[in-house]
Amino acid sequence: MAASESASMIDVKNVDIANMNVAVPEKSRAIQAWIAMTPVLSILIAALTLFSTMFIQIYQSHAASAQKEDSDWRTALEQISTDEKSAAIGTFEMQSFLDAEKHKDQARSIAAALMPNITDKYEFDAAFFVLLKGTKPNNQTDITGIARTVSNELRGLYQRSLELNGCDHPRDCSFAAFTAQPDRFFLEQTQSDLLAQTLTDLWKLDSVSSGLMTIWSHKFNGVSLQPGKLDLAGIIFLSNDFRGIDFRDASMDHAEFVGNCHVDANRLPQGVQIFCGK
Repeated sequence: MAASESASMIDVKNVDIANMNVAVPEKSRAIQAWIAMTPVLSILIAALTLFSTMFIQIYQSHAASAQKEDSDWRTALEQISTDEKSAAIGTFEMQSFLDAEKHKDQARSIAAALMPNITDKYEFDAAFFVLLKGTKPNNQTDITGIARTVSNELRGLYQRSLELNGCDHPRDCSFAAFTAQPDRFFLEQTQSDLLAQTLTDLWKLDSVSSGLMTIWSHKFNGVSLQPGKLDLAGIIFLSNDFRGIDFRDASMDHAEFVGNCHVDANRLPQGVQIFCGK
């Protein structure tokens, strides 16, 4: 009896142990997959957080930069004046915005409008060749506009010399002679200021002519620039070598070539006057 009860108890214990083993549930594959992905998700969440933070910082920095540019632009505009004494300051102020994202086109146009009023020839060159460097097919008119303004000023000085001093024949009183020897057209003692202005304008015009010759004769800023159908009316092309440049489609009423210059007559519209070498 004791042996039977002992055997029965052993069986029960065995069954209980077996039941206990069966009762431990297996972890579902989905839970195991999520657990396995936990490190990856943590990295993704951290990356997204970092990206969001960087995006916000970049946006805030861009907004602050744009706000500062607008503020600086308003301050610069306050210094703009067509007065000869302030023209250089205004020009250089505008050129500081030539790489600005928002105001670069407007800054270039204003600089080009102010530049002819610069009285110091070295300051003019410093400003002009910076502007020339950024010239492209769609903004060549900024350069030709400077050329036309200086050309008109020079013609005005020529007419002024004739009004003041007349012309003693058979002395050559042509405009070409005026550009070659302006000192013959003004009285040194009483008209030295007019002579100085003429010499400065000749310097400017030579620089602009050189600039135009450069951008039309060589590949510039990665593209080949040509006069094409530009409005070149009234421009004096002073000295420099324009051979090989095709002007035939350009508007060139009252334009002329003077000084120590070279140009292909067969590549010019009819009526353009050539006084090269005179």
